[in-house]
Amino acid sequence: MRALWGALALLAIGIGRVRAEGPITLRADACFNGMTRSSAVYPVSVALRNTGPSVDGQVVITVDNYAGSRRYVYPCPLPTGSVKRILAYPKLAMYSDDVTVAYTGDFRGVSVPLSLIDTFAAQVGLISDHLGGLTSLRNAPRQNAIPSPNHPNSTGLSDCYCTPENAPDRAPAYCGLSVLALADGAERMNAAQWAAIRRWALLGGRVMLLGGAGGGWMNLPEAQALCPLSNVRGADVARLDVPGLEGFLPDGPAAIQTGVIKPGSAVLAADRGRPVLTSRPLGAGMVLCVGFNPLEKAFRARTDQADLWRALIGMDRGSASPFELGSTLTQTVSRYTAAGTRQGTVNPFSVKMPPAGTIAWMFAAYFMLVIPVTYVALKRIRRLEWAWVTSPLISFAFVGVLHLFTADLYRAGTSHHTRAIIAAESDSTEAAVLGVTEVFFQRSGDYRIEAPRAESLELSGDEGDQGYRGPSARQPQPLETVDTGAVFAPSYGVSNLSFRRFFYSQPISLPGSVHGDLRMRNGWLEGTLHNGAGYALTNASLYLPQDSRQVDLGDIRPGETALPRRRATETDRYSSAIRRIRPLNAPESGFTRPPGYGLLIADIPSARVGPVLGRKVGGPGSVTLVVSVPVEGLP
Repeated sequence: MRALWGALALLAIGIGRVRAEGPITLRADACFNGMTRSSAVYPVSVALRNTGPSVDGQVVITVDNYAGSRRYVYPCPLPTGSVKRILAYPKLAMYSDDVTVAYTGDFRGVSVPLSLIDTFAAQVGLISDHLGGLTSLRNAPRQNAIPSPNHPNSTGLSDCYCTPENAPDRAPAYCGLSVLALADGAERMNAAQWAAIRRWALLGGRVMLLGGAGGGWMNLPEAQALCPLSNVRGADVARLDVPGLEGFLPDGPAAIQTGVIKPGSAVLAADRGRPVLTSRPLGAGMVLCVGFNPLEKAFRARTDQADLWRALIGMDRGSASPFELGSTLTQTVSRYTAAGTRQGTVNPFSVKMPPAGTIAWMFAAYFMLVIPVTYVALKRIRRLEWAWVTSPLISFAFVGVLHLFTADLYRAGTSHHTRAIIAAESDSTEAAVLGVTEVFFQRSGDYRIEAPRAESLELSGDEGDQGYRGPSARQPQPLETVDTGAVFAPSYGVSNLSFRRFFYSQPISLPGSVHGDLRMRNGWLEGTLHNGAGYALTNASLYLPQDSRQVDLGDIRPGETALPRRRATETDRYSSAIRRIRPLNAPESGFTRPPGYGLLIADIPSARVGPVLGRKVGGPGSVTLVVSVPVEGLP
């Protein structure tokens, strides 16, 4: 009964607004019922119906807050009698004032406000037919191992739900979640939805697959791209016996899904020799497969259901999360933009502007020379009429001095620098990119900002982090993007000598893949590592998340097979792996990971991702490749 009331409450929360103006009806709902607003993409389902003449319009989502008015445009023609549903992906700040969804064009438009929820909690999302199955989480304290994109210091958990048909097909849409659970009904998702979840996991997302009686969907090819088990099969047990969860499981019979563990995956718990709890690293993220289904009746009948969920959620996690990777990018981008420029060229990002105090003293000196000093000097020699000449000359001299401070900027030309992380899995060419590109615009004008196949594109500063904008402290023009399957800004206006920082995500296909046949023996890494990724890997290291050690591998040329026999060394907060991706299990965090894998972390100077405007400047290590690789013999 409690779950039923919770489901009804969530339905009430998730119901969007409906409005009709003439023949056009518009409805807007959150894709996840109960999802709270956070500093992340907020997926919205927009339903349209047209009973009148054909119209050529567009869905426009407007987000108004203290940073300005951000618009997201989705072209959507509506023929007579048509019914359409589109998914929109606005990014909301924590304290957005208003969010409006409208359908507009050369006709009388229609708009509705979007209802939002504000809580400081780590969100657990569920894609399944079990609406309300996670309501017990609301009274459960948050585990320290669960990062919250909503608020880093949050202490609670919240639940939200999405039907399989309504699941987002963009990876950034899941970045507001700390954990995503999939259960029976997930088999109705299409290939684009599965691919989005996988890319989110590569970038640090945590996915939980729930088995039980309806868990046969784990054998789907799309699910197998996530699952730690192959040849998944169902079994009935008289009583579950899972070490570590003895006090949270029902006493009677239960249905489980088990199978064969894949290389690089780990068995966390088994029932009489059959894997029941397994995990698999996926890029910077992690997939946890739970052989039973806590949403089934036998589990929901227990009063300690929240304790079971708390144990499962805190059991395993990846090496980072999209939230931490994004923070790493924005906090380290300036270190890369200020270095490594080719000799004879100017890096506008490293140009030092004079301190405000220096400028103030210069203006004070200017006024002293132009008015009292010049007046006194000319009066003494009885040549006050010369002030018509001396004043302009002094003005030109001071303008020249000020110009010296910005001369390098005028010589630099439009330039860009990218700091990005490319996350992938060994033996796979599929990859996901999270990046920040800083652009220096030498001249004013309207520019097209785009990255190939971009799933999101934002102007850094929409949430209050205005970033580095150079000598001008004015608020930048709000970004307006158009989404036609890829996101781009068709006309973004800037003034002279402007600095802007763009944050984006995009899927890419690597030219090839990394293959590892590695093992640890007595603290030494042995085996082979083949670089088939198509890029030269520089400053490569293998990071071992389970005990925060790393093995330095040096440079690996394209097509080269490295034969490392090197000792793993303890890492600290200044090691190359920690500085480049700042994993959550850094030495000071105290988290542990199951054995079975390492993270290959390397710089790829030749990679080109994100918007490309003007010439490239900055350091060679600005794009980092992160690949999860199986490693045998880890303690």
